[in-house]
Amino acid sequence: SPNNGLDRFRGTCVTLYLSNTSSSNQIPSWDDVRQFIVEVCRNLPYSIDLVHVSASELETETHHASTPSARVPYELEDVAIRIPVDGTFGLTGELALVNPFIARKREVEAFSTVGARVVDDTEPQFRYRSPTNFDDQTSSLIRGGFRIGSIPGLPTCYPSNLIMGELEVLWDREQSKRYPRTNLSRTGLIEYGQVANNVQRIWLEYLIKNRHGLPVGQIDNISIALPGLSNALWLEEYSALALYELARQGWIGRLGHGQHSDGESRLKKWESGRGPSLMIGMFNDLYIELLMIILPFITKFQLGEEARIFVCPPASDWRDELGGNHSFLSQQKNDMFIEYIDSIADLLLYRYAGNSAYFNSKYRQRLESLESSQLIHLMTGLDSLIESRDYKRVASLSSLQLEMIGWAKAEIGELLIGTLHEEWPISTILIPNNK
Repeated sequence: SPNNGLDRFRGTCVTLYLSNTSSSNQIPSWDDVRQFIVEVCRNLPYSIDLVHVSASELETETHHASTPSARVPYELEDVAIRIPVDGTFGLTGELALVNPFIARKREVEAFSTVGARVVDDTEPQFRYRSPTNFDDQTSSLIRGGFRIGSIPGLPTCYPSNLIMGELEVLWDREQSKRYPRTNLSRTGLIEYGQVANNVQRIWLEYLIKNRHGLPVGQIDNISIALPGLSNALWLEEYSALALYELARQGWIGRLGHGQHSDGESRLKKWESGRGPSLMIGMFNDLYIELLMIILPFITKFQLGEEARIFVCPPASDWRDELGGNHSFLSQQKNDMFIEYIDSIADLLLYRYAGNSAYFNSKYRQRLESLESSQLIHLMTGLDSLIESRDYKRVASLSSLQLEMIGWAKAEIGELLIGTLHEEWPISTILIPNNK
């Protein structure tokens, strides 16, 4: 029926041809059609009258526009940080970060009394619980009033997705005075990477600016979705110390929160230059990404079993060093060597959980004749061979990798490589004669 709203839309009729995207190939029900319209038509400049005529009844409903805002489950509302976005980078709306530490604590407490809960699975904030749903319904990117997909650049959170948001793209902030272009299926923007970088800056900069007032556990198990922070040069507007002050909160979370844990006291002892090396973790949490960038300026890393990374206590003036450092990215210390400790101390290369990231610094001089590109080919080649031995299959190597493996067999063949359960000399590697 004709729309009744803004003059420029008066009399407009729209016909939708819908098909069921599930494997059942059944005709979409009215509930499917209604749910699609409600989900997609988020912030249109007019209302939509929904009329369903069936043999038994007439159903009518008016769907109104809603201002973009994060949809937080009611039981987590009190432990969510809401981040308003008002035109920044041509985006408007709201993001919300639920405190993972408190949310997990409540989940454990609830599990002691009940093993399941009943939810309305038509609500977007709960639909992410379905393992078959790849479009994260906890967030929405809106263009021209229509939802075109989830928001790129948001962090991820383990064990559950506790990151929500709704952002609308503004056309009047573009130089062309047009909305950014979408892909052919209208499920995302062509400028996906730029939008993702901007969104990441919005929430991460909020955390940095408010680092001293964040609740305990706020950045526990938070990871960035984009590959690394090495290109986020805007971070240098803040000192390395500011980034450390944010990262240490996640580090304490890894060491242990609460009155029954000594995580914070252990970290304070480390910060004073006393005590043993501390483990910073082995996953790509936000705090680890930050620490791996800034700590090389004041201390050194160690690699232990199961790829656990430890950090030696810093010198006494480390706060002054980080406080005056605003070039930690442009002058980033990227080292392919790290000190191996414990049972892997004598290996040249150690592989665990699908990753070989560092050579043993004990053998730095043995590899000093190699250029960085040759080191990379040697590391990736050896890594492929270690993986292939684990799975008892033939490795696929490039000619450059094969060349470096041949060099290693001839020059450092007695050195060991391996995994948690096995180690062997490089000289025993069987490779084809690449001539």
